[in-house]
Amino acid sequence: MARRILVVEDEAPIREMVSFVLEQNGFQSVEAEDYDSAVNLLIEPFPDLILLDWMLPGGSGIQFIKHLKREALTREIPVMMLTARGEEEDRVRGLEVGADDYITKPFSPKELVARIKAVMRRISPMAVEEVIEMQGLSLDPSSHRVMTGEDPLDMGPTEFKLLHFFMTHPERVYSREQLLNNVSVTRAGTAVMEKAGTGADALLYASGNSRIDFWPPALVFTGGSDRPVKLAFLEFTSSFLVALRNKKRRKELGNLIKRFRSGAESLPDAVVLTTEEGTIFWCNGLAQQLLGLRWPDDNGQNILNLLRYPEFSQYVAKQQFGRPLTLVLNNGRHLEFRVMPYADGQWLMVARDVTQMHQLEGARRNFFANVSHELRTPLTVLQGYLEMMQDQTLEGPLRDKALHTMREQTSRMEGLVRQLLTLSRIEAAPTLSMNEKIDVPLMLRVVEREAQTLSQQKQTLTFNVEPGLQVYGNEEQLRSAISNLVYNAVNHTPAGTHITVTWRRLPHGVAFSVKDTGPGISAEHIPRLTERFYRVDKARSRQTGGSGLGLAIVKHVLSHHDARLDIESLPGQGSTFSFILPERLIAHELLYFMTYHLKSRDIIALGFMTFALFVGAGNIIFPPMVGLQAGEHVWTAALGFLVTAVGLPVLTIVAIARVGGGIDSLSSPIGRRAGILLATVCYLAVGPLFATPRTTTVSFEVGIAPLTGMGDMPLFIYSVVYFALVIGISLYPGKLLDTVGHVLAPVKIIALLILAAGAVLWPAGGLSTATEAYQNAAFSNGFVNGYLTMDTLASLVFGIVIVNAARSRGVTESRLLTRYTIWAGLIAGIGLTIIYLALFHLGSDSANLVDQKANGAAILHAYVAHTFGGAGSFFLAALIFLACLVTAVGLTCACAEFFSQYLPLSYRSLVFILGLFSMVVSNLGLSHLIQISIPVLTAIYPPCIALVVLSFTRPWWNNSTRVIAPAMLISLLFGMIDGIKASAISDMLPGWAAKLPLADQGLAWLLPTVAMVVITAIWDKAAGRQVTSAAH
Repeated sequence: MARRILVVEDEAPIREMVSFVLEQNGFQSVEAEDYDSAVNLLIEPFPDLILLDWMLPGGSGIQFIKHLKREALTREIPVMMLTARGEEEDRVRGLEVGADDYITKPFSPKELVARIKAVMRRISPMAVEEVIEMQGLSLDPSSHRVMTGEDPLDMGPTEFKLLHFFMTHPERVYSREQLLNNVSVTRAGTAVMEKAGTGADALLYASGNSRIDFWPPALVFTGGSDRPVKLAFLEFTSSFLVALRNKKRRKELGNLIKRFRSGAESLPDAVVLTTEEGTIFWCNGLAQQLLGLRWPDDNGQNILNLLRYPEFSQYVAKQQFGRPLTLVLNNGRHLEFRVMPYADGQWLMVARDVTQMHQLEGARRNFFANVSHELRTPLTVLQGYLEMMQDQTLEGPLRDKALHTMREQTSRMEGLVRQLLTLSRIEAAPTLSMNEKIDVPLMLRVVEREAQTLSQQKQTLTFNVEPGLQVYGNEEQLRSAISNLVYNAVNHTPAGTHITVTWRRLPHGVAFSVKDTGPGISAEHIPRLTERFYRVDKARSRQTGGSGLGLAIVKHVLSHHDARLDIESLPGQGSTFSFILPERLIAHELLYFMTYHLKSRDIIALGFMTFALFVGAGNIIFPPMVGLQAGEHVWTAALGFLVTAVGLPVLTIVAIARVGGGIDSLSSPIGRRAGILLATVCYLAVGPLFATPRTTTVSFEVGIAPLTGMGDMPLFIYSVVYFALVIGISLYPGKLLDTVGHVLAPVKIIALLILAAGAVLWPAGGLSTATEAYQNAAFSNGFVNGYLTMDTLASLVFGIVIVNAARSRGVTESRLLTRYTIWAGLIAGIGLTIIYLALFHLGSDSANLVDQKANGAAILHAYVAHTFGGAGSFFLAALIFLACLVTAVGLTCACAEFFSQYLPLSYRSLVFILGLFSMVVSNLGLSHLIQISIPVLTAIYPPCIALVVLSFTRPWWNNSTRVIAPAMLISLLFGMIDGIKASAISDMLPGWAAKLPLADQGLAWLLPTVAMVVITAIWDKAAGRQVTSAAH
């Protein structure tokens, strides 16, 4: 009759599989899926063995064994634990409570059956009724009694089993592991075995007796002692050394596995271990990245279910692993698979990304095909004409034409070979020394002559070259790059095209550009223009003898010089090819080294100039008005005002200094085109469209009109004189430090100090009473009024003026330019603070002179008239004129410097254009300018502040664009709401816009921008962790 086995397992697939295996091996299986159903099946006929899972619904396997051992009828049923918990501690615990064997998942069905049979064999001697006798011991299996002579031995059931096992298996020594797997032990016995020292082991070896004959006397010798001691002698001395060796082997095996996995993770290939059937049981990190595996989720999955490609399935099915399989994945990657035996019934699969190799191979084939094609054409012509000459079929004019054509084709081949050799030398060149001084202006004079000859006056060529601007690099390579760009413009544009070549200095390097007004290039061609032999118009290239290698040469040359080729083109609007060499390659003259540092007086003059640029009419008018309204809370309001009116501009100067003085450089995180667009809007807004004309109207209405009277003609005459001075001073930016820093700025500062001293020494008397707004929130109102000066915009624009003023003294090193620009900003900030505080004091003490609702201009007129009498009006007019003039000069210089980088116009031409345009706009009148300018400035102000503040956080982010660009976009959108609210069309805004936080203060953009920064910062950190995990 078949042995009956109870399978207690909650996982149906495992339970069914085990039952099938048992039935195939002649056993009868009974299934139970939980604790209660297993207990209910403990009825006659009882099972001969129980396969028991550790974790069961309704109870644990341990609880089930305890229930089993409590009942006399089921106590002797052997139990095998069948579970995933395979640690030694778990096995000991299971065996302690009565389990007879332990097998861990996953397991081999063959091993399971073998262990079941082994357990059956171990329990079969227990059914023998005969008494076993050995060396004075007698063991009666039926009565469970052990006698030594006439004396019974007190022995528990586990010790009885152990002794029975030894006496029925003589002449053998067992390890501790074997005993744990065959006989259950008591908790006390296990504790003694764990704690026992090496004495018993020494006893075993000292005796020289490795037979079981030793153990019955030992058991008799300890007959009167506690059972744990008896168990320790019996088990420990028979297994201690073997256990030590097993432990050492396990450690060595663990280290070996650790080294294997570490090595596999370090491989540049994907590694997957599978069974012969394709079941995955391990993979490295790169396999997850290349093959899309998810570990450990895909553990146990068949790889054919995860890589669903017919070629791969056939490759695995045929098992023709002698050759690799190259597979093109859905994402376009090429992977090379190799499969090899790893262990018995296991496969090692290695996948390597060979995409780049295939691309290089394709590029190599294309290259040789193109070279062959380019050489075959002229050779065909030569061969044809030579055969015709040999046949004497060419005579007279035809012969001359043939010879001319052959010479052209020979020159074409010579040019192609020369270009190939040049490209080969550049690509194969090691890291170049950049100590060769190159006179680029001289080089461009030669290129200009050659280009004029090549053009034959079909195109108009203009060369704008900054004299004396030399660089370090490789002269041969740089000449090749520059000449290729110029000659391409001549060869590939039609007659009548205007070509402009520019070589000029920038705040962060030196720029070369070739701009034409030709037909332009479609967007799909631009990314491929630097590929070898790529042509937009192949027919025209053949006509001009172009090889298609010129821009490839340019690309490699610029790479050697730490630069890159920028191409901008639109069909019908022409093209611009440009590059910027880094500042460190600029070759400075000896004079530069002699005047390497600014003198102290020049640093002070630079600070004075910066201060004078900031203090326009608005900066003089705002503080008295705020001081009058703040009254007794004047200093609290002043503190809030200084945070935004001084702190933000100085912070902006520092930010601009760190990138070389240009807003277009500061805005690099939002992209080159977006940055240029932002810079353009800022320069136009604070330049010719609004701010510069406004300096004219403010200085006229505040300083001049009280003396001359209002009217269109007085304003026009004043604007002509005013802008004649602005243009005259702005034409010489190199002397700005002298004209403004050493002359105009000190005069302006002296005038402001006189006004400030008068406010302190001769107060008008009568401290004003604070308005309700300032009584409730003096600091925040001062903060908002300081924000409304919008001097952050001015700082963004003036940065380039400050940097260029320092350069005019020979300072070009980035580190020193940054240092001097920051010093200038700090000096200006200190000066602004002193003047602002004095003007606050002046306004707060003017309650007896003006009404509390008076504006700043009225307060100043009343004060100077009260303090200085009739001369006061002239004094104020001169101060306001000087303040506005210096600001207008700074704005004009800054705008001309910026737009000269992107327009084919010289700096001086732009000064005239900007000055005249600003003069025309200024005659619209102050009220019209304010009505137009305030909404626009309010809209663009928030993204500029966001850009400045977040520029200091760029080192914090994995990708600064990910954080800065969304924040600037949100600030712009909500800034536009503030701008519309400040305009004449504010009624168009929906009701919710007025309910936005801080909308009444014009700061509706602030909280949404902060929220966006927080969100994108979290996104950036999460994305960074994903990249790091993928890399490992």
